[in-house]
Amino acid sequence: MPSKRLRKKGSFIAKDAQGRSHRLNVWVHITDVGHILDPDAEIEGMTEIRTESGQNVRVIAKGQYEIVQTGEVLTSDDPKAL
Repeated sequence: MPSKRLRKKGSFIAKDAQGRSHRLNVWVHITDVGHILDPDAEIEGMTEIRTESGQNVRVIAKGQYEIVQTGEVLTSDDPKAL
């Protein structure tokens, strides 16, 4: 069975309604699919966003995000934002 792990793909800054900055980290699920001809082969799967403290973040629309556990909405115009 292929092994799975998360790899940090990047991060960006988003702001809450009070103007406070929050760093959001982008993670991608990696599945090892190595075989005899390419033992290091990997496939990128789903992407997820989390706060620095590990809370899950839902994308509402590009530049608009919700922290799932709190319902707090964040916005970002960072070019690296998803």
